Amino acid sequence: MILYCDTSALIKLLILEPQSDLMQAVCNRAEAIAVGRITWVEAMAGLAQKLVETAGRFADVFSLRAYDSVQLAAAHELQAITDVPVTFACFDRRLNQAAQLLQLAVLP
Repeated sequence: MILYCDTSALIKLLILEPQSDLMQAVCNRAEAIAVGRITWVEAMAGLAQKLVETAGRFADVFSLRAYDSVQLAAAHELQAITDVPVTFACFDRRLNQAAQLLQLAVLP
């Protein structure tokens, strides 16, 4: 079976949401997964919006510069969606402290 996923279905494979387990099970049985080109645009827009909202909160809470908060939000989001440990590599003391507060490992 080829499984065609619209954006709402594909996102469930990237972000833990209700019915993500169903999508994972169906994908494991599929021979291939297909998406339309528009799915990339919709998924990127949705993920970027979520990331930007998180980065805005981190900038405020940790008093970080804009791009530092985006880097932190990206690493934090990666940690949330994977079972593999994520180590945050950075040489900015304030950013490393914020990462540690978010339970991310940092380089010594």
